[in-house]
Amino acid sequence: MSQNPTKGAKAETWAKAFAQQYGILLATPFALEKVVTLLENKLQYKLVLAKPYVRKEFALANEWIDSIVAGRKVLGSIEEKTKLASKLLDLCVATDVILRLKDNKGIEQLIAVDVASNPNSEQSKLDTIRSKRDPKDTPGFNRNQNLGQVRQALGITKHLILVINPDHPPAHESLINAVYAFANQVAKTGSLNFFQSLTQEAVAARLPLSKQSNEADSLSPEKSEILAAIEQLPERELINTVERVQAFFVSKPPQPPTTAEQLVVQQEVNKLHFLIGSLLKQQESQVTRLESMQKNPLRNWNKQYDAALGELEATMAIVEKTVAQKDKKHHQLQVWAKQTETYRAWVSAPQTKQMYQVAEAIKYPSVQQKINRVQQNLAQKQAIALQKKQNQRSDRGHGLGL
Repeated sequence: MSQNPTKGAKAETWAKAFAQQYGILLATPFALEKVVTLLENKLQYKLVLAKPYVRKEFALANEWIDSIVAGRKVLGSIEEKTKLASKLLDLCVATDVILRLKDNKGIEQLIAVDVASNPNSEQSKLDTIRSKRDPKDTPGFNRNQNLGQVRQALGITKHLILVINPDHPPAHESLINAVYAFANQVAKTGSLNFFQSLTQEAVAARLPLSKQSNEADSLSPEKSEILAAIEQLPERELINTVERVQAFFVSKPPQPPTTAEQLVVQQEVNKLHFLIGSLLKQQESQVTRLESMQKNPLRNWNKQYDAALGELEATMAIVEKTVAQKDKKHHQLQVWAKQTETYRAWVSAPQTKQMYQVAEAIKYPSVQQKINRVQQNLAQKQAIALQKKQNQRSDRGHGLGL
């Protein structure tokens, strides 16, 4: 492996814990028999290469694999077989974690994730999941050729490379937003590199102010132009610009709840949906039982009939209450979806982008120094004017003999 094994394992563990925390980790793993059969038929060369590695962790690994290939039943603990299946998916299909979530259209997506802790391995891993030929392959041979077919047979709809630094993992909100954004893309494969950007943020956070004074040198031409224009504004116009920017952001549309918060409510809606389905089945069974009892002419004297009728009425009440709860939460999701749409439209609007650039330029030390100087001068002028006005009043008072 191109990444540090210890650091790589740490990254995988973090990614699995993250997925589990947000309820998007695939709970039902793939059966060993299905995985081995697929690999034998579609990625045989990679399965052969994987055998020496899995034998180090699983004493019976090769025996199990050979038995499945030969069509024989494999005896062993389900836990061990599941672990072996996961290891084979890692080695042969570049899959450390499988995410299960729904996109904006409500379509379930199974996303295979290959977790990397070495940013230099991103492109080679991306080439692998896109079924490109491995540089070590002989001419005319491609070990990754059928990888897409294996994904399809497993029901996996997308494949993602996730690059993280496990010692400085990304913020949950940033990652969950990126994952859902990928789920809604047309592309079937892609990568999310949180390693480099996080490192840059960490370094920037530690830079002393003296080293940040030359930030403008690395600005894009557009931002440099805005910064230059602001620095050249007359004093009063500069203050007016600052006030306009502040007023613009005060009137921005309310920011919707985070994707993570919306995901929690969506999971509650899903649970209520399944609960309603279960209750309706229970209700149907109770109705069938009552209909059978109604055929008995002595049912009015049958305590079991009264009890069954009471159970049905209780179930119907629970169904009504649960449906109301689900509808309320579903309505909340619809409101949040509208808020999200409005907020994203505001964020992507040309005026908002320009205001962000102006606000960013205002924060530069040179502009801040000028703003502070202008504000001090204005405050001083106002104080002098106020004192002058008070003196004039005092003089008029003395003139009247007051």
